[in-house]
Amino acid sequence: MVEDSPEDLEALARTARKLGVESPLLHAADGDSALELLRGLPAPPRLVLLDLNLPGLDGREVLRALRADAAFASVPVAVLTTSADPAEVEACRAAGADAYLLKPVGLDVLREKLAALLAAIETGDVLPFPY
Repeated sequence: MVEDSPEDLEALARTARKLGVESPLLHAADGDSALELLRGLPAPPRLVLLDLNLPGLDGREVLRALRADAAFASVPVAVLTTSADPAEVEACRAAGADAYLLKPVGLDVLREKLAALLAAIETGDVLPFPY
């Protein structure tokens, strides 16, 4: 999870726990730390939840860096943002995002969307974009 808002981070972590996610949830609060953390892992993560508006490197730059790195090019990236701007949605799609989720969302909606996203990753399905 790449998220600078403690409230959003807690909501995401709580939702993941309720869905029974057993994988460790790693966190970075800015883009620079995110790339450092990801590049230091022994294996790529199953999913990156990426806020767009981050201090340092923003989420757009992190997404481009991940897609340019062969080790992370196929890792699913779900963008989490407050922007519903169609140009932003299209820019993220063009940059290689796999899902685009608007926040804030209620916990029930977040749980539903995260469950669907995790299920799609497991089955290799493609989610509609934006999701």
